[in-house]
Formats: sequence, C-alpha cells, structure tokens
Amino acid sequence: KQNKRIVREGQADIHVDRALAFACQADVLKYCNDIPIGSGKQLKCLLSMGKSVTSQCQAILQKRQELWESVSNVQGVADLTEHIRKSNNSFYLFSVILLILCIMFMAGCICRPYVRYSRVRKYK
Repeated sequence: KQNKRIVREGQADIHVDRALAFACQADVLKYCNDIPIGSGKQLKCLLSMGKSVTSQCQAILQKRQELWESVSNVQGVADLTEHIRKSNNSFYLFSVILLILCIMFMAGCICRPYVRYSRVRKYK
C-alpha cells in the first residue's frame, strides 16, 4: 500500500520524484519551463517531448512508465477477482477468503440459538 501511494504521488509531478527531477532538470528548463508546476503538467510535457529529451531523462521516464503500468487499479469486485486469479498466489488468496467466509458461517450457526433464546426470554 505504501509503495502504491508513492507511485501515485510520483505521477503527480516531476518534483515529487527526486531521481526523475535530477535526471530531467535540464530538459524541464529547456522544454517545459513555461508550464506551471503541479497536476503532472511538467511530467506530461516531458513525456510528450519523446526522443527530444536527454538519454538519461528518457531512461528514467521509461522506468517510471513501466512502474506506473505495474500498479493495479481495482475498480470493483469483478476486477479484484480478476487480479487475484492472475496472481501467483491466487490459490492462497482464495483459500484465505474461503476460510474467512466459513468462519463467519460457523459463527452465525453457533451464535444464532443464543440470540433466539435471549429474544424469547425477553418477552416472557
């Protein structure tokens, strides 16, 4: 979760990512100096420059793009199950989910008579 937050913040703008800011400092001054800081505008400017940026900046930008693509974006239960299914640990994750559901079912079966008994006793 911490890594995901850091990656998302790195997408916010170039100055959040220290290595990227250092590698692309000259390119920002050359190509994107007139663009305001924030909301990823300078980062988008550098990405739109493509091959015009220095090789060092280009290499870091490529690594960051791969990192951003590797972060999964789960939008619901269907996406969650799809990500779990594609995971290397899918058997373990499904087993844990099934175990939790079984424990909840057993707790409901065990506790139900006590709740019913206390309701009946309350009305007597």
